[in-house]
Amino acid sequence: MIGELAARNTLYRGRSAVPVSDPEAAAHAVASGGAWADPLNGENWIEGRRYDGTSRGNGGPCAINCSNAKGNLYSFHTGGAQVLLCDGSVLFISETLGATVLASLDTQTKPQGKNKRAWRRNSQ
Repeated sequence: MIGELAARNTLYRGRSAVPVSDPEAAAHAVASGGAWADPLNGENWIEGRRYDGTSRGNGGPCAINCSNAKGNLYSFHTGGAQVLLCDGSVLFISETLGATVLASLDTQTKPQGKNKRAWRRNSQ
């Protein structure tokens, strides 16, 4: 699964840009992997954040549109973000989908068969 992670190298929490006077925003501006050829881009494992976009260090329940820090999906679309699946389909995933559920969608065994169809129906 490949998902959006917009507005790099400026750190966003919710829809607000965080000033570089914030320590996390300053680090994000330098080492967030914003350029397409940046060696820091690499993998983006879903970990989530708090609903206000801040980090508690070990993930959080919100993984879509709460922050554009690594470990999340972020877009300027109202209500969610686009993802590309390995079968070539593109889906809009609601920002109300929890981090644990989003991470489970990116596994080898889930979702499959009727579960995948139900997930698509519920996410539209």
